[in-house]
Amino acid sequence: MSIINGVIMDKKKYMFEEKQKKLKEKKELLKFKEKQYMNKKFLDMGKLVHLSKISNLDDQLLLGAFLEIAERMNDETSKSVWLEKEKKFRAQDDKNVQTRILLSFKNPPPLEVRNSLRQMKFRWNEFRKEYQGIGDKAALENLLKGLQYDLEEIK
Repeated sequence: MSIINGVIMDKKKYMFEEKQKKLKEKKELLKFKEKQYMNKKFLDMGKLVHLSKISNLDDQLLLGAFLEIAERMNDETSKSVWLEKEKKFRAQDDKNVQTRILLSFKNPPPLEVRNSLRQMKFRWNEFRKEYQGIGDKAALENLLKGLQYDLEEIK
């Protein structure tokens, strides 16, 4: 009887050790994912520093600014002012966004228009018989006044 009990105990001990190994692996995986998340967050914060054009400031100055932000975090009026500034910035940034554009003509465009398109880095696609590039739609429409063309924005 004692041999059977010993085997059962060894099996239970083995199963318990296996569960501990699996838990340890899960814990390590969780730590790794947390580290990945924090790295992504730090990269995103760096992008914000770059977008706000303060990346050239001294580290001490930046730390002081961040500490001031931390002090004001509980102030609702500061938060609303900051959110409003962010909205204005994004709206202005959206106006300056250039989009992918496909441009085709009913008749071949004049030479000066083709040269202007080349200067705007638009390239002729011989297969599709259209110009392709990234640019400002309003500027293109201004350039192409009086011409018959199809302009398609690619999102």
